[in-house]
Amino acid sequence: MSRRGLQGPALAAAAAIAVAVGALGAAAGLSALSRPDDYDARLEKLNAGIATLTKAKARGGGDGPTYSRGAICRGGVESGAETVRALIRAGGAGLEVSELSFAAAPEAEVAGLRATGFRFRAVGPYDKATGLLAAMAGAEPKIFADKADLVSQGAAVSLTFSGRFYCSTLAPT
Repeated sequence: MSRRGLQGPALAAAAAIAVAVGALGAAAGLSALSRPDDYDARLEKLNAGIATLTKAKARGGGDGPTYSRGAICRGGVESGAETVRALIRAGGAGLEVSELSFAAAPEAEVAGLRATGFRFRAVGPYDKATGLLAAMAGAEPKIFADKADLVSQGAAVSLTFSGRFYCSTLAPT
């Protein structure tokens, strides 16, 4: 038996083992280098966010999506329409509001939400009309504008608005 060292299959196996050990060492080293200094703090923040979402989902009930508080009306379409009607009445003080109407939006009901379209026309001072638009922008339920035309009519403006809001068709929570 000669003392030349490993030959043939034994040499190939030893080389493969050496390469594997080197690769594992390199992977461990790169992993340690790629871990950010604030890893634990970031992981804790992520876990806290997941816990918050889980609690919100549990409060929302069911398997449907969870919406932020006030984003949709939960008391039904009639309640939502009355809320929007009152908002237009209050926000439109100083304007002559006419042609206020509500109707089911074309997409009807999707994923437990019913869209209700509405439209109105208001005439009066510019600052009152823009004030009404600002009040609608911060309203609950959220109002989505489909079309808003603000047209000058001498000293006054005419505002023609059409939009929609969404109400849950699921049991109120």
